[in-house]
Amino acid sequence: MGRVRALTIAALVLVSACDGSGPADAGMDASADAGGDASAAARCEGPPDATAGAGGITRGCAQGVVSSGFGIRLDGPALPLARWGASLRLEAPDLCGLGRVLSGVTLLTDVDPRTPGAHARASYHVLGEAPVGSRLDAGTDAPPIRIARGRAIVEPTAEAPRAETLALFDLAAAGLDDAATIVVVLDGVEVDLDVPQDLDYPPDYRPADGYALAALGASFGPETREAGTLRFMVRARLELGRSGETAMDRAAAVARGRVIVRYAVVALDRAPATQTVAYEGECRPGPEVGAIALDVPPGDRAVPALSWFEWELGEGAAGAFVRELAVMVEDFAHEPATGRASMRVEGFVEGARAEVLPQRFSAEVALLTWSGGDDAVAFRALRAVETRRAETPLPIAP
Repeated sequence: MGRVRALTIAALVLVSACDGSGPADAGMDASADAGGDASAAARCEGPPDATAGAGGITRGCAQGVVSSGFGIRLDGPALPLARWGASLRLEAPDLCGLGRVLSGVTLLTDVDPRTPGAHARASYHVLGEAPVGSRLDAGTDAPPIRIARGRAIVEPTAEAPRAETLALFDLAAAGLDDAATIVVVLDGVEVDLDVPQDLDYPPDYRPADGYALAALGASFGPETREAGTLRFMVRARLELGRSGETAMDRAAAVARGRVIVRYAVVALDRAPATQTVAYEGECRPGPEVGAIALDVPPGDRAVPALSWFEWELGEGAAGAFVRELAVMVEDFAHEPATGRASMRVEGFVEGARAEVLPQRFSAEVALLTWSGGDDAVAFRALRAVETRRAETPLPIAP
């Protein structure tokens, strides 16, 4: 996955969806307000509604969950990036009947402890949702889509902001070694910059205080299967930028970081339809940006997942403090009768000067399709989360 230039999560569009019109500020350099109260600057959108999606949490039973994106927005000003993480954890079955392998979903988030709070977004599909206590016949065949999960730790450095590690996944142990097609998709990302540093790291700066961000991405290499084992490379890009603050920038020039890439291994009977999208902008894209349309066989089930993403600052921007970071598949719609599926992909960082933060985003969506079995139910969640690590239950039944 190369650096995005004029372009590459298939139409190129220039974003102009910001609400405010403030003084031009190409990024964070010595003349920019890198660390002030960014809440005074124009924002890409109004603050989220704290009650949105906060209805009663319901539980049910399901075959699995496919994630299609996460976003975290700090309630306070933009901060140097030190910690950011969002992923789903699947709960062990307790009241589920035979054939149901999921009884709850938890949104795991990790945010900077310096912020007064945050709001997290998640989009996901629950497969084969059913009420608690529902049962399948003992002779039921394996579902047409099966999912197992794993994670890999990638350690980019200032000298090598693109890094990778080999993942070995035991398909046999997960019961997926008989699948006709195996697909690896993104299940969540965690960034941690408060990690042990090398001897040349400046002693007068704490990694926990974070740095300006210049680029972030996650992807997977080609998958190969051998003797029940799936082999693939997990890649991450974590590039730090300049803030104009001397101590921070000296530390960023030699800093190490850690990116935990969480992935889902999906077993299907056919390869998914895929499409890439890329665009440039200055804040959160509007509804006309990042649109994708795909056709799949009529009558099939379909759910979207992210194969990879990459975000980076555009020309003239040295580094960004972060108030909001999101990578989401939004507005998904599928008509089984025609096989037509549409959606848009949203990826952006809102920083201290949201209205003039030039940035580029690209990603690939994999549309997972299968025939037969239970339907998939779409969910979108917006939750207030506490600082640092939080665990928030999400619904898997309407």
